[in-house]
Amino acid sequence: MTIYLATNNVNDFGGITDGVTVDTSFFDSTYVDSAVIMKSRNGGGFPVIMGHPFSTASDSQAWVHFDLHMPITNSSVVDGSFMTWLDTDGNRLLASSFINGNIILTVYNGAIASTSNGTGFFLPQGLATYDILYEDDGVDVNLSVYIDGVLFIGVTRTAAVTKRIPSVFVWDNIDSGSGSSDFAYVSQVIMANESTIGMKLQSISPNAIGNYSDLSATVTEVTDGIQTTGWIGDTAAQKQSFTTTGYSLPATRIVHSVLPEFELRFGATGPQNIRPFVRIGGVDYTAPADLQPDNRTKRGLVGYAWTTNPATALPWTGTEIAALEAGYEVKT
Repeated sequence: MTIYLATNNVNDFGGITDGVTVDTSFFDSTYVDSAVIMKSRNGGGFPVIMGHPFSTASDSQAWVHFDLHMPITNSSVVDGSFMTWLDTDGNRLLASSFINGNIILTVYNGAIASTSNGTGFFLPQGLATYDILYEDDGVDVNLSVYIDGVLFIGVTRTAAVTKRIPSVFVWDNIDSGSGSSDFAYVSQVIMANESTIGMKLQSISPNAIGNYSDLSATVTEVTDGIQTTGWIGDTAAQKQSFTTTGYSLPATRIVHSVLPEFELRFGATGPQNIRPFVRIGGVDYTAPADLQPDNRTKRGLVGYAWTTNPATALPWTGTEIAALEAGYEVKT
């Protein structure tokens, strides 16, 4: 089972955002230091988009996890849309709508036939943790929404011969607030083909160049928050690595995965893949396969999740993560 994506970086979100907030009222400061601001006002439409890779051939489940601080939606003026989940062809597999503030969710099977929940529910105001499952087991297509770890809404549709798995998640933010200046705040986004219930995200930034510096002698290009800068490689077998700012595992928590991620952009020619690796005790441990973003856009966030320390085959410890070096090799 695999975590495909984990981020709390506003630069990884598409669509219309209003930057970030560091006001701890809007996110869980035990794990992250900011939240992404989304307009969520009455009478407007301000979609925020997150794309991610799932495999239609091998994945039967798609999960998305996030913390969300919502304004008041329990209002007759809230009659818009909350969220949509699309496949790579743009077909809706999850849709939502507000009716007088009540959330109605619709699930679609591979033939794009749909079923909706018959009774509306109000979303909680304030900060809550959401885990959303789309599952096609070949018999049924199940949509399940958990809030703070408890099943909130479940909708089922008979499966079709054609199987589809969602790949693009959208917070629609269409008329989803009761006021003219409402905002929602999202943080700790995780996407996986296994249950994300109970997961939390912590981000660790590059601190210094590691053992490999074929692309650059500094990390400034990837830590400055400017998308027009970055490491540039044009030759296969070039390697780049970095050490991190350190890490402290929160009390009572265990580590599920360590996921070095890279925001990649490829040209029309030249190398089209990378192979992530972690370096432990002077030894490189590589991911099992080369990775690339969506071939149609030539850009995206990719990475490989190590569920155990590859040097020991045992669960990660906080000390091991603090000493970790990570990087990637440019591949053809």
